[in-house]
Amino acid sequence: MVIVNEACGLELDPTKTRRRQHLCVANMFCERSGRKCVRQTARTVRDSEESDDHAGSTELESQRIVQCSDAGDVHRRAIVLRARWNKLWPELYTEYDARHLKKELPIRNLISTEEAAAFFDAWAADEERHAEGFIQIMELVADGSEKDLWERLDAARSHNFSAINEYLKDEFSVMVMIAFDEMCTCHAYAADKGFYAGLGNDRFVRWLREVTADEAVHSMNAVTLSAPGTPIASAKSAQSSTA
Repeated sequence: MVIVNEACGLELDPTKTRRRQHLCVANMFCERSGRKCVRQTARTVRDSEESDDHAGSTELESQRIVQCSDAGDVHRRAIVLRARWNKLWPELYTEYDARHLKKELPIRNLISTEEAAAFFDAWAADEERHAEGFIQIMELVADGSEKDLWERLDAARSHNFSAINEYLKDEFSVMVMIAFDEMCTCHAYAADKGFYAGLGNDRFVRWLREVTADEAVHSMNAVTLSAPGTPIASAKSAQSSTA
């Protein structure tokens, strides 16, 4: 999703770490009045292309590429769409799965400080908007359907945390895991720049850049909130001393 300037920041007390406020991912640009951001749908984005200096057309280049006029074009179109789907689908469900981890944490009584609760509320909301953005990108460039994609996510995804059980022991361990995971995601998304550039419009690259920055903010906030002297680190020390 598009993350915007610090004027829309949200501070997490008491450490004053800052999370960037997001707009709907569907819209690569926004109109802004004060702290209000105008949300456009994917259809509006398509319809407003003509007014964008970078687009130069009412139709995305990525959509023109996959238009077909004969059997050979149909086959090539199918290959392009499938390759894009295969690339974007794992990115989508990875962002989507954050909601299930968020639900799992209180079940395991892993949130004990207000700081961690605020962090995970902001983190989960951001990841949800990331998922929305990937869905709308898949609609634009991979012949995806929003309804179908949500149904696939809701019905077909299992939620097994056994692979990360060793990190789901206490609040501090979870924060360290998130800090590491989000930084790895930053590097993975940065390496995908060529793919998004190949979609035919620089708005996709700009969107990727903002999502990557968002993951970096998550990682840095997790580190800051877990630093020595913070409530999360102090709670971990208290647990260790009584163990």
